[in-house]
Amino acid sequence: MKSRDSITRSAVETLGGEVRAGKYAAGQPMPSENQLCARFGVSRMTVRVILARLERDGLIYRQQGKGTFAYPPSAAVKPVAFWLKDLGKASSPYMSELIAGADAHLSGVGAHVSATGAPLSAWSAAFCQSMAGVIVIPLNVDAGDIRQLAAFGLPHVTLMESDVPGPVVGMDPRGAARAITRGLLDLGHRRFALITGHRQHTDRQKRLGIAEALAKARLRIEDVPDFETDYEPDAAREAAEALLRQFCRPTAVICFDDTLALQFISVAQRVGVRVPEDISVTGFNDSPFSALIAPPLSTVRFPVREAGRIAARLVAEASTAGAAIKSVYLEHELVWRQSTGPATSASPVRHRAGRGRRRVHPGGTGECGSG
Repeated sequence: MKSRDSITRSAVETLGGEVRAGKYAAGQPMPSENQLCARFGVSRMTVRVILARLERDGLIYRQQGKGTFAYPPSAAVKPVAFWLKDLGKASSPYMSELIAGADAHLSGVGAHVSATGAPLSAWSAAFCQSMAGVIVIPLNVDAGDIRQLAAFGLPHVTLMESDVPGPVVGMDPRGAARAITRGLLDLGHRRFALITGHRQHTDRQKRLGIAEALAKARLRIEDVPDFETDYEPDAAREAAEALLRQFCRPTAVICFDDTLALQFISVAQRVGVRVPEDISVTGFNDSPFSALIAPPLSTVRFPVREAGRIAARLVAEASTAGAAIKSVYLEHELVWRQSTGPATSASPVRHRAGRGRRRVHPGGTGECGSG
């Protein structure tokens, strides 16, 4: 009796040979997982291992909801890898918009995006040869990773600003954060809080922009509560609950993306805090849901989908025409909606016994003043 490993190897060789021979027409789905289970007499889990190996070798690609497809033996335009180390974050509204933009360009030239979270050490020569290049999402990416991509001979561009070298399609998060903070200051706000993601480049730039705007109003960012969440929903809810328990609540909360703002508004409504009457809330990115929630969210609009489209075009052109990739920077736009309003002179929050610890605004005395 053959072992599972030998059956898996045999199936990979058989299917791989069929793909190389052009048995599966471009654009037509390959056999389903159930059909492959029946053909090779293996479990669904083993079929997924087989498909993963073929995908790693650059022979097939999978599209969610559509099926598995073979690459043409000599595709005129190769797919573009979308490399995100934490592939679980690809489903976020922000990443989804980036991928949609990239796919929109590539589908027009007969190619597509291939999202991967695999470490570079796992990229085979066959996989690299099957790709036109790489769109890099720079979360937890360092200069060594970029050097490795260059060693592979793959054209690449980083989507959004980072500390790593090389061309970028980005925006100005520092200027955007400075502008939205100025807008809140113009509404009379002097007590702020931040719900942030992490300490990497883009978020650092946002903090710098906020600090610059606050300094113009003789306020210090060191006195502003900063709740880091790593953009995780549970951490965002906990941050909102902690912030709303503060003895002296801020009058404005700057959230570093729209999903964090949505979580904050949800918690505020649950505990009876009104937005914007009691507290103003802003986000970043102008995600599709931002205009649909109650109240509609004030945010910063970045042309995220356009950034994905441009990144894909630059990589594809570098692959097919040898064009040098140059950095491109896009403009932001402030979008003021109903989640922000004039500052209120809110009084300290009183808690009933057993309902959480009172927290004093850093740098303050526990009394709600003007800043």
